[in-house]
Amino acid sequence: MSVLSKTPVRFPVPWAPETVFWLKPATVIERAEFEAEIAGEYRAAQVYPFQLSAELANGVAALLPDDPGAVQRVHALALAEDQASDLDPMPAEDVAALSTMRDLVEQHWPPYRALVKQTARREQLTPIVALQFFCTGWENVTDQDGDAVPFVRGPDQRVSLDALGRIDPLTLRAAGLHAYRIQYGGGAEKNSEPRSNAEDGPPTSTSTAATPKAGRSRAKSGPKTR
Repeated sequence: MSVLSKTPVRFPVPWAPETVFWLKPATVIERAEFEAEIAGEYRAAQVYPFQLSAELANGVAALLPDDPGAVQRVHALALAEDQASDLDPMPAEDVAALSTMRDLVEQHWPPYRALVKQTARREQLTPIVALQFFCTGWENVTDQDGDAVPFVRGPDQRVSLDALGRIDPLTLRAAGLHAYRIQYGGGAEKNSEPRSNAEDGPPTSTSTAATPKAGRSRAKSGPKTR
């Protein structure tokens, strides 16, 4: 079981700043526990660009054995993509050629397709699991019907999946991605000062929510959990 950090930071949802999540920067052990969970339990370990590039080249070589220059071309296109920028974009025909090669290999080369699926699985699961691991409380969080969502931990002291499942998906994703980013030094500096003396069992009080923003229907009040 992870030991909770004592310095959670405040994350107000950008389009609904009355909705606040408290997120803890984890220790190196807690980060390792998170990565082990997402890699082992959910089969969503990090896939690195060099792994995708290598398997793309393997697929091209296997599928186009009569075209010895195909591997060199896909390498050159991938390098050009990496070096492209807004000021110096990749030519449209090269973008199309690389996309066609990737589609071909994904359809017909299972090892590459497996990496693409793993990448997509991690992209979807990371915000959920990160919020489950690193959230210590929230304020004015409501479900899509406007009802307050209580902050609840399970026996493992992680946030209950039932509670997370009631949160609006976009809100959940925004908070979860921020929870993940601050584990590796990103995002925390944009928030208010860390809260001190965070406890395993945050006290609950009532807080009045602000006016709804960005067209979202929100309750006028909800539980305030720290």
